[in-house]
Amino acid sequence: DTQEALVAAAGAQRFVVCSGDPNAPDATPMPATLAGRTVVSQAMTPPSLEPIAAMMLSTQGFEKCDALGIKTVAFFKACEDTCSKEPNYDIGLRTYKSATDVAGDAARAAGYGDEDALVCDAVATSVYAAATEADRPLVLAAAKNAFGRDAKVPA
Repeated sequence: DTQEALVAAAGAQRFVVCSGDPNAPDATPMPATLAGRTVVSQAMTPPSLEPIAAMMLSTQGFEKCDALGIKTVAFFKACEDTCSKEPNYDIGLRTYKSATDVAGDAARAAGYGDEDALVCDAVATSVYAAATEADRPLVLAAAKNAFGRDAKVPA
């Protein structure tokens, strides 16, 4: 096995990490020779997105980044839950980064006036632009629910 070969090659004085998803379709069980040497078994869990979104917004200069991060995640989560499942919909960290970059550009141009409106418009536009006609009202509703205001998106 590859795992056993890695551990053997490292020697007794080295620390070796072998990781994997035991629930993956092609997962193989850990060899018994390694299972007894396991120090920690840690379940892989998705990170909390609120602090990630808040940090992205803070790097763009938003003072209300913590509250806006929570609203941003609520918006994207609502879009994932309510919109249809289209192959071009990819609401991952790249989408968060792109939307917060656009929000930062808009904020700098506007002098950081109404931060809620700037972020609401940027994140809504990031999904609305690629949304199907049927999903566009759902995107706007998600923005209103998350930010408490109507998003201004390009027609």
